[in-house]
Amino acid sequence: MDPHTLKINWGGSPCARFAGASVSEFPKSVSVVITEVSNGAGSNCIAAEALRSTSVTLSAPLGSRTVVGCAPPGPCLEKP
Repeated sequence: MDPHTLKINWGGSPCARFAGASVSEFPKSVSVVITEVSNGAGSNCIAAEALRSTSVTLSAPLGSRTVVGCAPPGPCLEKP
């Protein structure tokens, strides 16, 4: 894999669809925020987790930087 590519895996809601991933790069960390939007299932949604994956391109190789981030429905894991 290209050293500028970061593959992200997360557990999302089966009642939502992937809407995007934003990346902020810092000297010691890379922050990733996953966005999902409702697919309109409403109350017909089951309480399960859908495993999802996407890739983002970094301006510099990840190297020794820490990856931190947010994914729905939870809050940020930590701040860079």
